[in-house]
Amino acid sequence: MLGLLLEHYLKKSIFELLLVSPLSITFNVIVGLVTFGADHFLDFIQAYFIEFGMMFFERMFMGDMMDATL
Repeated sequence: MLGLLLEHYLKKSIFELLLVSPLSITFNVIVGLVTFGADHFLDFIQAYFIEFGMMFFERMFMGDMMDATL
C-alpha cells in the first residue's frame, strides 16, 4: 500500500509521468529484492505468495479506491 501512496503523491506533485516512473520502478525493485533475501526456499515461496496477494489486492481494489478518494 505504501507503493501506491508514494506513486500517487509523486504524480500529484511532479505532474510528469516520465519523471515518476523511475522512482516507482526503483521502489518496486527494492520491495522485490526483499523476497530474495529469504533463508530457506519455503520462506521464499511464502514471501512470494504473500507479496503476490498484496499486489493483487492493491491493483484490483486499492487503485480504484485511491482514484476515487484522493
